[in-house]
Amino acid sequence: MKKVKAGLYLRLSKEDLNKNESESIKNQRDLLMDFCKQNALDIVDIYVDDGFSGANFDRQGFVKLLRDINNKKIDTVLTKDLSRLGRDYIQTGYYIEKYFPENNVRYIAVIDNVDTYKDNYINEFLPFKSIVNDMYARDISKKIKSVKHNKSMKGLFIGGKPAYGYKLDPASKNHIIMDEEAAKVVKLIFSMALNEYSARSIAIRLTQLGIKTPARYANIKARDGLYNGRWIPEVVSYMLKNEVYIGNMVQGRVKKLSYKLKKTIKLPPKDWVIVEGTHEPIIDKETFFLLQELISKRSIVKSKTYANPLKGLVFCKECGAAMGVVSKGKYRYLNCRNYLRYPRQGNCSSHSIRIDLVQDLITQEIIGLIKSMNLEQSLMQKTRSYFASHKKDVIKSLESQINIVNKNIETLYKDRLNELIDVEDFKNLYESQLSRRVLLDNEIKQFNIGVDDYNKIHNDFINIKDFKEIIFLKLIKKIEIDIDKRINIYI
Repeated sequence: MKKVKAGLYLRLSKEDLNKNESESIKNQRDLLMDFCKQNALDIVDIYVDDGFSGANFDRQGFVKLLRDINNKKIDTVLTKDLSRLGRDYIQTGYYIEKYFPENNVRYIAVIDNVDTYKDNYINEFLPFKSIVNDMYARDISKKIKSVKHNKSMKGLFIGGKPAYGYKLDPASKNHIIMDEEAAKVVKLIFSMALNEYSARSIAIRLTQLGIKTPARYANIKARDGLYNGRWIPEVVSYMLKNEVYIGNMVQGRVKKLSYKLKKTIKLPPKDWVIVEGTHEPIIDKETFFLLQELISKRSIVKSKTYANPLKGLVFCKECGAAMGVVSKGKYRYLNCRNYLRYPRQGNCSSHSIRIDLVQDLITQEIIGLIKSMNLEQSLMQKTRSYFASHKKDVIKSLESQINIVNKNIETLYKDRLNELIDVEDFKNLYESQLSRRVLLDNEIKQFNIGVDDYNKIHNDFINIKDFKEIIFLKLIKKIEIDIDKRINIYI
């Protein structure tokens, strides 16, 4: 008899925490282990998602479960009931009716008496059971959304972590109080801004003083990177415009697209929920609004960004940082981002160069290289290889993205029918998804290039006249600019 390799999947959502002990992780584990013992099923591993909603499948434990299925470590999946697997009937149906069978995986939901290896009437009702679970998740989402909205309208704090300068009130989880240590830094930031320090200058000074960033102060683990542990202008600018520092509760800046998705969209300020006088201010109103006038008139803390046609390609050879774009008079210049942010810290040096000159130099360099016979043939071969090796993967990826867009459109229709989103939001999101689908369709058409078209591509390469005509820019791996403004192109 073939040995069964079972994986037990346990899930508990935040909403389930209010229920009785029967939903607990411990109860689920005990129930499934007893079932395996009674039916002689060997347990390979136990996968747990504690505090994760069943409305989406982006869960650590579930992802590990799928990985072990792909690696043939398990061939049987058990859950306490169908809702533990998930509450989105489309995704749940996909795993039970397609993914598990395609991978020769048996699925068992003990309480619901579901066993995909048995031919019984219970399995025929699975789609209906999934729909009921989905409706439950939708209803819970609406109720939670309503409760949170009511709380925010009353000025109660409903976020995870308060703004820098405040902390949760030990006596009330929906109230914030001043954090004296961080509040001193907030006052310093506003004082510097009133004295016409730019956001970048303030960020540099705070870093020099060794003051912990809001993330470091809150013990939030950040990814290692160039700016890890350093203040950045965007954070300073955001703080200087935040009404929370004058005692107003500002919430509802973003909203989720759907209860099934983690993705959020930013709302315009007119749609934010602002309740005045909910907590002790750090900055007085007169100072705050005087600063807002200065910001709007003099652009003291306004950070400007410019289009960079070479974005993601050009790097500083000295320190490895990406080259950013700054404007001086009528010209735009490429400069090391590391130097731009921290010019006095000696991390790099100023070696700015006009972006139009860089484009001209790149164009001339490539034209010269192409004219060499060996490189011309090499480039032609490289182009063929590039399209041949990437075509299948790229088209597959694009088709996968189209499927996601179609699912998003379907979800939007359902959410509109259930009045989870208003007409205006539906219209904007629907049109956005349609535009996305058209772009993806066009990309697939463009990538379906035939062998006969390579000659045309090759001629386009050879007949290049200016920077805009470098249609193979994506074939350039990297461009580096050193301290002497020498350009190195890697193809």
